[in-house]
Amino acid sequence: MMKRVLLIVWLLALMPMGLLSAQEQPAATPESEQPVDTTALNARQIEALPTLINARADLELLADTYFQQTGARPEGWITALDVNDPQLPVLLRLNLEILAGTIFGADERPEGWFGAIFSTPLAIARDLRHDLELVADRVVGAATIRPSGWQGGDPLMRCERAIQALVTLLERTGFSGEVDFSQENACDQLAMQAAQYAEEQLIQPDFGSEAAQTTSTTSTSILPYRVNNAYTVAFFDRRARESAGAIPLNTGFRPIGRSNTAFSNMLLISGEGFQLYVDFTTTDLSYTDFATLPPVGEDATYCTAAWCG
Repeated sequence: MMKRVLLIVWLLALMPMGLLSAQEQPAATPESEQPVDTTALNARQIEALPTLINARADLELLADTYFQQTGARPEGWITALDVNDPQLPVLLRLNLEILAGTIFGADERPEGWFGAIFSTPLAIARDLRHDLELVADRVVGAATIRPSGWQGGDPLMRCERAIQALVTLLERTGFSGEVDFSQENACDQLAMQAAQYAEEQLIQPDFGSEAAQTTSTTSTSILPYRVNNAYTVAFFDRRARESAGAIPLNTGFRPIGRSNTAFSNMLLISGEGFQLYVDFTTTDLSYTDFATLPPVGEDATYCTAAWCG
């Protein structure tokens, strides 16, 4: 019980006071009619937005189904959720916990429940979808049946977090799982396929095999360039005012675009744990390739790699 109380306190602490009362909120606008303005969101939040929007619609639909006799939401339910609000994941989690508490009990949750776990925006959205499907299983009475109008999501989101992360990562190297998600053990099957792929193609590949050569080529195409000198310094801005530090030798990266400032040499690149600007002349990228890249402005930059200064 204490964990549930702490969770609700944590969620409430993150919300503006005006959102604490459902009675103070205007009527919710249908997703199909509500304009999406992503100016308040960063790049990672925008990537997670489609999953959140679908979860918002399905959560309301599920609540309509469960509370159809009374027609009223429980106390504390937030009826107006703006899809442009950076706090949307927190508010959705709060509503989901309220619904789950009503259905299962204040201190009870179904087996496999993720709950609120601090992570990346996409992972948080994925966790919401996972837990929402568990609630839907109870309300509808089956894992393969959903109310009319259900938006749904990637069936992979029904699997454990570790399986989701592994499969998503391996898909970037060419992995493609083949499972029937209507089967009860679909996630176990997918986990086995992913493990076998990692063992055979990444951990101990047969470099003479066609599959291993294809995987190697695919991996190279994701990060086709490597830092080959000690003077490739990365910056958070295209004007090279805020340094992120020197990128270590042999670090892979992918060009994204060039600064739209006239006569600028700044190149936006991405790699494992970073998206930053560098002077393209300190890389192997040719001027011809640099000039053909799309112009970019103050795109979202970040750096979580160990070398970031």
